[in-house]
Amino acid sequence: LSGNRRLSSVAGFLMGWDDQTQDHDRYALGQLTAGDVVELTARTPTGSTAAPMVYLYDANWNLVADEDGVPWDDHVQATIPATGVYYVWINTWEVYQGHGYLFHMANQTVHDAAATAATYGGYLVSLNSQAEWDWLTTVSTLRDGFDGHSYWIGLSDAAEEGVWRWADGTLLSEGDIATWYPGEPNYAAADYVRGYRVEGWLDETGTQNYYSLIESDAFAGRADGGAGPEARYVLDVAVTDDVPPRVVSTTRLPSDGQTTSLLLADWTLTVDEALDAASVAMEHITLTETGSGAAVPLTVAYDGDRLLTFTVDGAWRPLQSGLYRLSVDGLTDVMGNALDGDADGTGGDPYVRAFTVVLPSDVIVETTGNESITTATEVPWIDGGLVGYWSSQAYGSLSPTGDVDYWKVWLDEGDGLTAYVESPYSSMSMRPDLYNAAGGRVLDGYDPIHDGRYEDSVFYGYRAPASDWYYVAISRYDGVSDEYRLHLTRTDAAIAQETDDNHSNYSTPDVLAYALSGNRRLSSVAGFLMGWDDQTQDHDRYALGQLTAGDVVELT
Repeated sequence: LSGNRRLSSVAGFLMGWDDQTQDHDRYALGQLTAGDVVELTARTPTGSTAAPMVYLYDANWNLVADEDGVPWDDHVQATIPATGVYYVWINTWEVYQGHGYLFHMANQTVHDAAATAATYGGYLVSLNSQAEWDWLTTVSTLRDGFDGHSYWIGLSDAAEEGVWRWADGTLLSEGDIATWYPGEPNYAAADYVRGYRVEGWLDETGTQNYYSLIESDAFAGRADGGAGPEARYVLDVAVTDDVPPRVVSTTRLPSDGQTTSLLLADWTLTVDEALDAASVAMEHITLTETGSGAAVPLTVAYDGDRLLTFTVDGAWRPLQSGLYRLSVDGLTDVMGNALDGDADGTGGDPYVRAFTVVLPSDVIVETTGNESITTATEVPWIDGGLVGYWSSQAYGSLSPTGDVDYWKVWLDEGDGLTAYVESPYSSMSMRPDLYNAAGGRVLDGYDPIHDGRYEDSVFYGYRAPASDWYYVAISRYDGVSDEYRLHLTRTDAAIAQETDDNHSNYSTPDVLAYALSGNRRLSSVAGFLMGWDDQTQDHDRYALGQLTAGDVVELT
């Protein structure tokens, strides 16, 4: 670092072609911000054979415009157009008698190839002498690029049939070279020429797609040379950063002035460039419940790059219904530019986000700090309108990662309990454990994982040995932490509950137990139909056992 500039230098060399692969050196500049100014300079030490050309491009291979007025040379000055990751590519021209040569490996028509050559400040090659061709095919490493390929050269008789003229205006007949392939030219409508390997030229209509050989006159006074072990260079990189950092994205946090029903326990902010880690300090970050004016305790973690993760203190998470205001101030990038919180282009102001939390009213919502038996959220039972049957739903969030939620339910002795847990917004899978009031685990939640639909988990028909409080503990097993819904069913001792691990009671029906009443056998069982799982529809099956012809069966 030097003031508002980041500086780097690297030495390398361009070894040339290896079979059909050309040596290009690439360097990653990392994340740059829109408005940063990048200067690239390739210097050559005494005796180097390199004639470097340097260019700058983004992660999608889009070339960044060189603003110094001279493209494809050893210097680039560019303003970064959009925030992202950028790279330097360095190559070398092959130089012979003041002319530069470049083998361009992109399949194009002859007219497109000529237009590309113009962007390099050149033209399709004009071979004015046998000595020039001999140098390209025996001394220059370009010979390995020619091998196996066809490529456009700058020879044409489009202006006058039979009069072959080079792109630089000279006539073929004026030189001492005519390397036609045997039998060529042989087609009057073919006005353009391609080289084939190093074996000769063929006339073409120009609509075919081939590589191209480009020539430039910009190397007067430079010694012959090009790629090879002595093609040494030093690349200097200078990034001038006067641009303040800004927040470019958030997760989970609602937009300014908007409302969310999510259970917010953590969220992230992403800035567009690396920060000075020392500036990420809690004295600059506040979350206020605006109705009461209470300060909500937070922690913030910085990943050393661009991501800030905010976590609400356990006693406050998840955020309950109310109005909130988040303010983030004091952040600077590594160059000392202060945060541009309102994204107006000028740094020094805080990032502010005001939002409202309105939690769902149709379910029991996780209360703050329900991460133990003593702080568990109580789930009241709703009478289902059937004797001996109750149900309830709860809504929670396993954020941050590692969070465990406890839900408190009352069971009478002999009551049955089924718990089904799903994550409606993600593929998170969960583990549902069951504890008694003494804190002893009475049902291991590992086996029920994925026993429901897709990633959902479920345990069936736990029977309470005593009347007391019981605690369902929900923890993340796999996937990204997210919201979940817990569906609870309670029945008294007179009603059995289905067992349907992974749709098992379709192939292996539950066997019903009967109570006798006069000449009648009676049984009741509670269940639910969880829906399709891949291509399997949930059907529940029950075995009535051996029945006799003439028995009367009533199912309700």
